[in-house]
Amino acid sequence: MTSYHKSTSIWLVVNTLILALASSYILEFTAIGCEISNQSDRLDVIDKIDQFPKDTPNTVLMLGSSLGIFPAALADFREFGEPKPGADKFLHYSSYRYLDKLLSADNGSPVKTLNLSNQGGMTSEDLLLLKGAFKAGINPKLVILLTGPRDFLDHRTNKIGESKLSKALLVRISDSLWNFSDTPTANLETLASRFLPLFLQRDAVTKFLTTGLKKTIAFVWNKPYRDKPVATGGSLESIKDEPGSPEMMNFYTANYKIRYLPIDWQRWKLESDALGQIVQFCQQRKVPLLIVAMPLTSSNRDLLPADFISKHQSMLAQLFNKNKDSAVLLDLFASDQFDIEDYMDTVHLRSCGGMKLAKMIQAKLAKLGWLTAGQKSSPTN
Repeated sequence: MTSYHKSTSIWLVVNTLILALASSYILEFTAIGCEISNQSDRLDVIDKIDQFPKDTPNTVLMLGSSLGIFPAALADFREFGEPKPGADKFLHYSSYRYLDKLLSADNGSPVKTLNLSNQGGMTSEDLLLLKGAFKAGINPKLVILLTGPRDFLDHRTNKIGESKLSKALLVRISDSLWNFSDTPTANLETLASRFLPLFLQRDAVTKFLTTGLKKTIAFVWNKPYRDKPVATGGSLESIKDEPGSPEMMNFYTANYKIRYLPIDWQRWKLESDALGQIVQFCQQRKVPLLIVAMPLTSSNRDLLPADFISKHQSMLAQLFNKNKDSAVLLDLFASDQFDIEDYMDTVHLRSCGGMKLAKMIQAKLAKLGWLTAGQKSSPTN
């Protein structure tokens, strides 16, 4: 019997190694592997909530997609030297220290931004992140949402509620520990992300374990091991604090054309409803909300049909006209204060653009008096 158990254990170990090697080969050297590796449906943003000190005074909670990561991270890199573009922690950056510096001067006491911007995030996920942050005990003095049309349209994202992030957050904000409408495997994964400290380091552990496997596979199959991704648009190594190259601009134009078109009006309506719920959530908790319609280059705006832009802008205007006492819109969508030198590609601001953005947000908040001790004015557009 003992011999049987030993042979079974060896068989399981061998098969596990074979599967791991096969998976590493697929992920490293095949087209489908590249597609899987580039997906942005990850749970990393939850780590930002878990690791943030809940008793931090004057917290500014920032939400958004990569439109909020790039300007914050690159502005901070230029001002403070961290995070370095291309470093692993760049896309998981959770601060906006340059904005904090401006707001702290106005406030007379330190302000700390928790930047929950998430690569590829949608508005419906912003809503869940907002609820998840409050559920975790974070009580911000102000909420800022950085938004763009892609956050309402992206064809390359999961349907609402079907992403790993959405499922994990739905478990977290629920009073029940188990979502009976989901699979046991999905529930166990989200419970692990909620309660196990080691699970917070899953990406670092996975990278450590798989790098060796990938190198071994490369040696066995006589393939070149890509220690760094190919420097094309969209890869981590392509992030540089400089205006985008023609190749970069062409890549993002083609990429966003696929993401935008044809317009999915049903998805747009659902994501617009989620935006309305964000406004209501902040209103109920008496937390002021600043929504920034992020600037985009003219080449990116030109991809969007005129009827969509008109309808989208009208939706934003109507939403804020109905909620003037609790929310304000800072509309920079077609702002002429940003030029092509402020972008690293057709949509993402680089350091100089991130600094401009921070100054515009600071100026708007100073006018409103939302962060000035003892002063609060009624929001006005």
